Amino acid sequence: MLLSIVILFCDNDYQFLNRAVSSIKEHIKFDDYEIIAVDNREKEKSPINIENVKIVSAGNNLGMFEGRRFGFKYTQGKFVWNFDVDDLAIGDLYLEDFKDVDFIQTYYLYNPESNRKALLDKHLPSAYGANVWSRYYSRNILEKAYGLLNKPVIVPIFEDRLLFDLVNSFKPTYDYIERPIYQYNYSNVTNPEEIERRTKEMGTDSYDYVYIEVLKKPWWASLLKEKLTNLIRYKKYYGS
Repeated sequence: MLLSIVILFCDNDYQFLNRAVSSIKEHIKFDDYEIIAVDNREKEKSPINIENVKIVSAGNNLGMFEGRRFGFKYTQGKFVWNFDVDDLAIGDLYLEDFKDVDFIQTYYLYNPESNRKALLDKHLPSAYGANVWSRYYSRNILEKAYGLLNKPVIVPIFEDRLLFDLVNSFKPTYDYIERPIYQYNYSNVTNPEEIERRTKEMGTDSYDYVYIEVLKKPWWASLLKEKLTNLIRYKKYYGS
């Protein structure tokens, strides 16, 4: 198996699952892949059946980081793509896109309706971002990254960055697909009010555990590198 796609869904976004899966099936131009959907719902328990999609569940909401980690246990692919359920695949993906590296970074676009930042009106490609959905991680590097943790990691936001920094601690090799494959939909599912509510409910103990105990480095170090790298590539891409 070459590629495993892991999609989480919960009570307020499971209605997007069919749309996400359809976009994936439309744009993957090879047969050697699988789709694992992790059921993180707490209230709505009606059965979901989608052709050629394996639905798995721990019986409760594990959160984003642990939900993806749980889904990883069911994957067989050489590479793993963590896909947000309310987003879309928008570009074709081919066998020859996959190289013998620890991860493959692809460009992504924000949905046109989003005014999240002025720069994004030009659909700025991301070249370095920590986002898991714009990256195909190798099974080998994920096993190493997850293996650093000896207890659950429950965080309300920036779960992508935790995985990104865990992977980067192994100095991974990487390659680029320099065309947009993914569309991130900045929607009501990920609105600022919801993030603030989850932050207050869940606290930040896991951040301290990962950065202070495991990685032993400040959380802002890779964030600063990401911003500087994207600024350089923005100037190169647009010439201003």
